[in-house]
Amino acid sequence: MQPRVKIQNFGRFKVVAGEGTGVKWRISKAEELMAYLIHHRGASVDRDRIMNALWGSNSGKTAAYFNTTVHYLRRNLLSAGIEDLLHHSRGLYRIEVHRIESDYLSFVQFLSAPDPIDSGNIGVYENMAKLYAGGYLADNDYSWAAHERVNLENEYITFLLKINDYYWRERLYPPAIKILKKALKHAPWNEAIHAKLISAHLATNDRITAMKQYDALKRTLKRDFRLEPSEEVKALLYL
Repeated sequence: MQPRVKIQNFGRFKVVAGEGTGVKWRISKAEELMAYLIHHRGASVDRDRIMNALWGSNSGKTAAYFNTTVHYLRRNLLSAGIEDLLHHSRGLYRIEVHRIESDYLSFVQFLSAPDPIDSGNIGVYENMAKLYAGGYLADNDYSWAAHERVNLENEYITFLLKINDYYWRERLYPPAIKILKKALKHAPWNEAIHAKLISAHLATNDRITAMKQYDALKRTLKRDFRLEPSEEVKALLYL
């Protein structure tokens, strides 16, 4: 029986087989190749495209590096009891993603067809938000992942703001504040998020904390952009 394969893409890339420890990589490029193929969500990827992404060239030596990397990838997976996860045919390579559990794949799949948030599924939304435990492959710093990393962070912030909108409609201000604080960690310069957080504090009759939030916004805008908060934000506090 094949062990369950669990993949962590947010933060530091990690592959775990069953209930065991993470897969040990003999060479770093084997780990990167695994991450790169998962990045393509089960689609087949051409050998030359892989070499260009991982080595930036297509010389004879690069082909040798690639073959060695594939060898070690298979060997490292087999050492963890994972068989036939990597497939190739006619120069195309792919990962059997239906056999893995991935925070990244689960998150993007959920984003692709979200249901309207209500009391019946708000817990599911909260759990999905927890999957984003750091930037996409942020601790690996693969150059080919940079564009997706930025896109996913923006998607995550939007996702959190949708959760906030639900809590706001239901007048559930403490959980709204918690969600907005999460969003602000990823976009401390975003005046709109600060404004929502100020409004949430005011809704709980906590003007002192609302003023502290305004001061935090003011400091951030002055330090990073030499700007002042907008008149709309000042109006929230009658400034």
